[in-house]
Amino acid sequence: MLDPQTILGLVQGVGGAAKVLCDSIDRSQGFEHEEALALQNLRQGVETIKSDTIVYKVLITAMKNDSKPNGQSTFAIFINKCV
Repeated sequence: MLDPQTILGLVQGVGGAAKVLCDSIDRSQGFEHEEALALQNLRQGVETIKSDTIVYKVLITAMKNDSKPNGQSTFAIFINKCV
């Protein structure tokens, strides 16, 4: 299993890429109606990914900060079972 810091780095990278893509779609212009609609549909999907990364970032940060000297953290157990 990857350590929380590595997972957090991956989630931040995905979230950052999603933000850049959403910003690029927002600035796009000069497309035909169907192309513009396809871009908006793509943006909605990317926005979902961006929202998911925010939730994962909160959970992983909490897991990273929760340390139990005698075993796995509560957040690590939750993430392993539910995510």
